[in-house]
Amino acid sequence: VTTSGIKQGPVLQSASQQPVIADKPQG
Repeated sequence: VTTSGIKQGPVLQSASQQPVIADKPQG
């Protein structure tokens, strides 16, 4: 569940500024 919580927090903020390169290299 840790991954879920982290993905729903910092990841969303990072995606706002720039695509998640670590998650989606295509972005």
